[in-house]
Amino acid sequence: MKVSCKWLREFVDIPFDNNELAKRITMAGLEVEEIAWQAQNISRNILVAEIVSIEPHPSSEKLKICKINTGNETVTVVSGAPNISMHAKVAFVSPGTQLGSKKKVEKITILGVDSCGMFCSEEDLGLVDESSGIIILSDSIKPGEKASEHIETEDAIMEVAVTPNRPDCLSIIGIAREVAALTGNSLKLNKIKLPEIGLRSSEFISITIEAPDLCTSYTGRVIKNIKVEKSPSWMQRRLKASGIRSINNIVDTTNYVLIETGHPLHAFDCNTIKGKKIIVRRSREGETIVTLDGTERKLSEGMLLIADEKGGIAIAGVMGGKDTEVTDRTSDILIESAYFIPSSIRRTSKALSLSTEASYRFERGADPEILEFASDRVSQMAAMLAGGKICSGIVGETIKKHQSKFIHLRDERLSSILGIKIQREKIMSILQNLGMQVKTQNEGGLSVSPSSYRHDIENETDIIEEVARINGYEKIPSLSPVITSELIGKEDNRRTAARKLKSELVRMGFNEVINFSFINPSDAAKLGIDSEKAVSIKNPLSEEQSIMRTSLLAGLILTASLNTKRYNPDLRIFETGKVYLPDSAADLPNERLYLSALISGKASSASWLEKPRDADFFDLKGAIETLADARGIHIKFEPFTHNIQFLSIAESADIIVNGTKCGFAGKISKDLIELFELKAPAYIFEIDLDSIEFPDRSLIKFSPLSKIPPSYRDIAVVVPDNISSKKIMQCIADAGGKILEAVTLFDLYKGKPVADGKKSLAFSLTFRGKENTLTDQEISETMKSILNSLEKDLKAEIRS
Repeated sequence: MKVSCKWLREFVDIPFDNNELAKRITMAGLEVEEIAWQAQNISRNILVAEIVSIEPHPSSEKLKICKINTGNETVTVVSGAPNISMHAKVAFVSPGTQLGSKKKVEKITILGVDSCGMFCSEEDLGLVDESSGIIILSDSIKPGEKASEHIETEDAIMEVAVTPNRPDCLSIIGIAREVAALTGNSLKLNKIKLPEIGLRSSEFISITIEAPDLCTSYTGRVIKNIKVEKSPSWMQRRLKASGIRSINNIVDTTNYVLIETGHPLHAFDCNTIKGKKIIVRRSREGETIVTLDGTERKLSEGMLLIADEKGGIAIAGVMGGKDTEVTDRTSDILIESAYFIPSSIRRTSKALSLSTEASYRFERGADPEILEFASDRVSQMAAMLAGGKICSGIVGETIKKHQSKFIHLRDERLSSILGIKIQREKIMSILQNLGMQVKTQNEGGLSVSPSSYRHDIENETDIIEEVARINGYEKIPSLSPVITSELIGKEDNRRTAARKLKSELVRMGFNEVINFSFINPSDAAKLGIDSEKAVSIKNPLSEEQSIMRTSLLAGLILTASLNTKRYNPDLRIFETGKVYLPDSAADLPNERLYLSALISGKASSASWLEKPRDADFFDLKGAIETLADARGIHIKFEPFTHNIQFLSIAESADIIVNGTKCGFAGKISKDLIELFELKAPAYIFEIDLDSIEFPDRSLIKFSPLSKIPPSYRDIAVVVPDNISSKKIMQCIADAGGKILEAVTLFDLYKGKPVADGKKSLAFSLTFRGKENTLTDQEISETMKSILNSLEKDLKAEIRS
């Protein structure tokens, strides 16, 4: 935003020069990118001259022949300026002088009379867009002096980079408020007393809000008998310095107050409003409006529109309509001052590709409490510049008023965050100068109410930041932090484990994938997940991302499907991430950290030594066991009990850690393989990492290899098909006692002479003593105990 330093100084006393001002504003968080002088490009060759004689031009009634004293000589200049007079001090440009980038002044002959130079107007110097006469300087100035030193328009213009969260600083008053807080001086905001006439605004217009969710307040004031003409040069100069083109005294007044207060306003020609009614409503399908730039714009249904009985007369908060614009024929105007919901203006501006000074401010959040002040200020200036008669009262509706909130600011918290102690009186002064209300104070802190224009202040930390930046970040001492043992945090075992498990999977040849936390309800349905029981998103990016995932498997299977379609069927992929499980007893879902992996295709590639082998359940099981060993976890696989439709029960198992079911592993069903167009069987596992107590692996206890030789025995048993090998191995381990070191299944046989419905399994048993070599008698007694347990507990037949 461009800020006039002269304009700024009208609202606050500034005890330092403009360069120091820019430095302090920057240190407070509003970066001043550049300081430019409005008159810095005025040539030093432009001199003050005195008109010593005026004669009419013999060939033109509009031209005058002037003789001027430049301090060194007397020259003749032909001019058509309407405001020249005897002994007037003017800005004279001699031949050969470059006047800005427009033209070079030359000695010319005008209708037979030589003219040695020209008189300057403010338009010639680029100070205003249009002027009707030349610059007349003070009588006390001597001819021959540099005109640039006496042009009162010279002003420093600061280019301030205002961040999106500070729309309150998109105004002269907003910047002045910051300066007031920095200097401790008061903001100069005088109360406005309007010379109202007996007629009331409500006699000429009525206002109705039909879209209260998009417009919470809309007010209007009628001003009668105005005269529309050019704005005075001082106003044109300030608007031009702010980057705004001068239109006429009424439109310029609304723009002037926009820059001054930060609140956008609009002036309607009151006599062109059909039915004398203003209706704030949503646009209808196919509705169009011709805006002030002469463009006919088609509105989407639901855009906020200012309308009369006939149709739209302005796009709310963006641009006015051509039919109700203020022209030279306008005599009565309606001043609009309203508050529109930022999101509504942002959507409209973006949809129409139309950004204006008004929309830029409204979409960032205007001040809902400044409506009347801004309306009064425009009315005051319109009466002064256009001779209007202000009707009494404001007409309009306010659906919802700004609700003040109070935030408790603790002294201890402020000192803790900033590392310094600031006196409470200083804190109160800073906050009050920023326009905040300090309602109460007690021993522990202050109760602070943010101003209506500070939408960015929501909590205690925001207030502490305000105190810090105004007090000065440079006042916070640069000290090295004192690190104590209590401050040295330890990484959570689960996070450490998750990180280590990922590294271990990568070492095993897996690739990590990262999927969205949102999934498609139709994909969830394919996996048997009830989308009605999942956490739904109120404002999803699309229907395909409308529910939160309750498992990582949907993303893995979709990733596998995509890779298969792109000729990459041999996969080892995994993902760690949060899943979101609905919790009826809590406001928020239960977030759990899961680890999932998928294997599909070939487990090994072809070589001269061996043929490629398809991945199977035992590749997956081996990967899980490797992960468990890496983190010092004792893991078990037990018969599958999960209600998961897309897994083959015959090749699936529950994962048990410390007696707790923490996940599952298995083969994806054939139906799902075909549904997702996978080319080979796929195996998956999923583990709830939050359900596992991971041991601290920072110190690993070394166990030396035993020097005692082992002894081996084999055993074969016949059992019914429904008895798992796991159950048999557990029975053997329980009966084997401490000397039984390991049990390994090495053979499975079905068929004659084994009866139908039964199977034969053979196991290798490893025995080892702790301190001495075992005797045959000790091993035989243990074997007898094992055989008895198998026969008694499992009804097993011992094969010889």
